[in-house]
Amino acid sequence: MLYVLVEAQLDVVFSDSDSVFKSDPFLPSLSLGSMMRSGKYDMIYGRKVKPPGVKKDEYHQEPIKGNTGFYYVSGGRKPRIMQHMFNVSIHWCDNRPGLDDQENFWDALVVERKRKPKDKGFFACFHHCDSSQCSGIEAEKVFDYCDMNPWEYIDGAVDPRLGLQEPYHMVSYHATWVIGKEAKQKKLKGAGLWNPVCGKT
Repeated sequence: MLYVLVEAQLDVVFSDSDSVFKSDPFLPSLSLGSMMRSGKYDMIYGRKVKPPGVKKDEYHQEPIKGNTGFYYVSGGRKPRIMQHMFNVSIHWCDNRPGLDDQENFWDALVVERKRKPKDKGFFACFHHCDSSQCSGIEAEKVFDYCDMNPWEYIDGAVDPRLGLQEPYHMVSYHATWVIGKEAKQKKLKGAGLWNPVCGKT
C-alpha cells in the first residue's frame, strides 16, 4: 500500500470489510466528497466515537484516536510527509505487535504532532481542519488532516436503528464495537445494509 502511494502518488480511500456504503460516499454534496475535491487535505478520517454516539462539540476537534477503518489519503499532495508518517506508524507496529495497526497509527500520530520544528525527528506540523495551528510554517512542511462528517459516515458506537433517523444522514455504517461475524451481521442488518446472499458464502 505504501509503495503504491509513494510510487504512483495516487489518492486512495481505504475501507474495512465491515464498513458498508448505503449510497455513493464520494458525492460532492457530502463532507468526504467535497473535502477530497477541495485538494486541501493529506488525510480525511472517520471519527472514533463512544456509545451512544456522536457529540456535537467533538466534530472537527483534534482527537486522541481516530478510526482508520475508512479514510482517505493523498499520495500526490505531499508524498514526502505521507511516506514519513506511514513509515513511523509501521515502526510502531513492529515494536508493538500486540496492538492493531489502527492503535499504532494514531498513537504514532499523537506523538509526532507534539514535535516542534526545532525538535529532533520533526518532519511536519500537523494542522487539523480549520484550526490556527501551523501559522508561519511553510505549506510544504504541514500535514493537513480533518474528520469527515460523523453523522454521514457512522461509527458502530451508534445503534444502527438510530443511524437511520435524524440527525443522522447515513451514507455508510461501520460495524464496530462488536466482534465476530454474527454480531457484525446483526448490526448491518439493523442498518438495512446486510445482503442475505452474503450469508450463504
